[in-house]
Amino acid sequence: MKKVIYFMVALVCGSFVACKTQKSSYVPPVDIQSLNGSWNIISVNGKKIVSDEPAFLTINIAEKKMYGNNGCNVINGAIITDVTNQTAISFDKVISTMKACMPNNTEGLIMKALNETRSYKVIANGNAGITKVVFCNEKKKDILVLSKKEINILTGEWKVEKLNGEVLSGEYIPTMTMDIAEGRLYGSTSCNRMNGTIKTDASDDKAISFVQVATTRMACPGNNIETPFLQSLEKVTHYKIINTSTIDFLDATGNVLIRLNKQ
Repeated sequence: MKKVIYFMVALVCGSFVACKTQKSSYVPPVDIQSLNGSWNIISVNGKKIVSDEPAFLTINIAEKKMYGNNGCNVINGAIITDVTNQTAISFDKVISTMKACMPNNTEGLIMKALNETRSYKVIANGNAGITKVVFCNEKKKDILVLSKKEINILTGEWKVEKLNGEVLSGEYIPTMTMDIAEGRLYGSTSCNRMNGTIKTDASDDKAISFVQVATTRMACPGNNIETPFLQSLEKVTHYKIINTSTIDFLDATGNVLIRLNKQ
């Protein structure tokens, strides 16, 4: 493993420390929690990413953790925030695997840019909200651009609308609460409480699966849909966004297993 020397990322936006850029839909400073989730690294120092593997960062402010891939090697580290400055952040003890990379890989440029980052700004796109984060160096020049992964939209509370094509109604309907950054699932099967692990694939933004799903063991009414719901959940391999409040979970052949509405 190779350590990257401490590098400070003071996240400061607005009129005090704004990055120098061309025309963009930048928005005023936002809560640092808006950085939570997974982000694709799309350019470094104005150059398109060249990589062996998808380059991305996953940020979790509450847990003070960062991990991802620099386009060749896995990276992770701790996040340090400053209670006296809500826009300040630094990454501590960042380590990387040591796999050999193709000659023109931008891995080194990404690591250098992370080391040089001193501020950030966010870019919004209408109703889609924040879609990009731009990191800047001490001279306020753009050096790293990240785009939000669509899968982040799944984070939150959802209620099952359809199961295997049938509209659900009544008192006992499954619910799902997902935390994509942490890979956690919990909710109700319509009868029992459940929790499990969410698996995603950095090389396929639409891939998702649920493993190690455990439930309580309360006896359920005879007409309860717990069993078919859990069976369908086990078959999920991908998701499809219908709109910001509706998503479908699909099986390996593209059949819609579960439709969810955001609560």
